[in-house]
Amino acid sequence: MKIVSTYLPQKYDGLLDAARLTVGEIIMWDTEVMPVFEMLDIAKPDVVFIDLKYITSSIIQASKEGHTRFILFGNGKPTEFVPSAIIAKPSMSPVMRKHIESDEYKVLYLKDSANVASIWGGKHNKNMVCDFGYNMTNNDPEFMPHQIELIVKLSKLGKIRVVSDHHLSMQYYAGKIGGVDLSSFYKSVKINIDFDGGNILDIAANGGFCVSKIPNKLFPSFDNIVEIVGWLGQNRDKIARQAQRKVLAADTCYHRLADMMNSIGETEVGSKALKRAQDLICNLE
Repeated sequence: MKIVSTYLPQKYDGLLDAARLTVGEIIMWDTEVMPVFEMLDIAKPDVVFIDLKYITSSIIQASKEGHTRFILFGNGKPTEFVPSAIIAKPSMSPVMRKHIESDEYKVLYLKDSANVASIWGGKHNKNMVCDFGYNMTNNDPEFMPHQIELIVKLSKLGKIRVVSDHHLSMQYYAGKIGGVDLSSFYKSVKINIDFDGGNILDIAANGGFCVSKIPNKLFPSFDNIVEIVGWLGQNRDKIARQAQRKVLAADTCYHRLADMMNSIGETEVGSKALKRAQDLICNLE
């Protein structure tokens, strides 16, 4: 199977990574550089992943011709565009859902998932061990002061390391890491901090322990610093193991890829994706 994809929101990075490992190379398509009919003629894709913001009249016309299937990512559907499936947010209201649902194509409200296609394979690393660890992925200016405030408070109560793709001018910043190294970081930190729910599934999948500002079914949540520090003196391993198995059993990027490909009839790819997810559980230490 050959897949072409436009640039998608960051939340779908795991889905793209899972697709690469399951079906092979994915060709990234810059719609401003290559017109749709030229892309279809050269790449001859079976499936095109496309973000709603890139839809044009030419792409609408292309969706009506040939055998290429389009999977649309976004919370809407342009008139006359013919997708095989739409990937939308689970948080969409019932009213908005009525505007995009149809008997002519599938609509999937994909939940978040752990990107085990990329953030995986790490080991406990004594050089990364610290009391508190934080992968700062949210650099919203309005949100940043609250994160900094908590980091400073925690630094007075234990050793803390902060990693981020964005350079941070603070003594606790340990640099930019990803992939296997980020997996090792999650495993080695005693308490991983999560602010907005964005890292919970990745931490859980990699066997780390987490406390989050967002109430969830995997880890404890916190309202104040005392509720974080209190976990230093408690047994966290059992919670981490249970969270890991729950996520690996149902909430990885491979599960989401399988859901998506099965929805358009590509059950062979769906089966391969689920097999990869199952292998992760079988290979746990």
